[in-house]
Amino acid sequence: MTITDQIANLRTIWRDLAAAGKHADAVQVENEISALERAEARHAIQHEAEAVERARARAVSAAESTLAEIERHRAARAELEAVVAELEAAAKGIEDAMARLVPAWNQCLSTWPRWEAFKDSAQQEAYDEALEGNRHPRFEPLRLRLRLPLVLDILRERGNRGLMGILTIADGRF
Repeated sequence: MTITDQIANLRTIWRDLAAAGKHADAVQVENEISALERAEARHAIQHEAEAVERARARAVSAAESTLAEIERHRAARAELEAVVAELEAAAKGIEDAMARLVPAWNQCLSTWPRWEAFKDSAQQEAYDEALEGNRHPRFEPLRLRLRLPLVLDILRERGNRGLMGILTIADGRF
């Protein structure tokens, strides 16, 4: 039985005692009703305080979860910063390599060996012997038509597919 039910029962008893003229007993019931009302008020305040404490505990728990998310984001952001720095360094490396490409090609082109052809057969024979079998060396093909367009294709594809999507979202949010 709850305190409210007990108070209701005691009020009924109090009315009966007051109606019967038993004033001393009615005073005792009044005191009991007052004590129960005070106890009910204390329980209500305690219940309110416990509800507030539970709400605070839920808020603290949510804050702890958010703090964990913030730390995960910081770690992810640090990883992203490292990758971007690596890409910047690689881009600088590509830029430096591209600046060296034409001079390297010109040097390779200009250093292609020229073989002498002598009219005198003895001279030609001595020349061929001095070359030690390198009269017509077999150079491995550079395959520049395959290799350099592949580099450009990779850069173009990565730039269009991955980078543009990241830039669109990142500039608006981060």
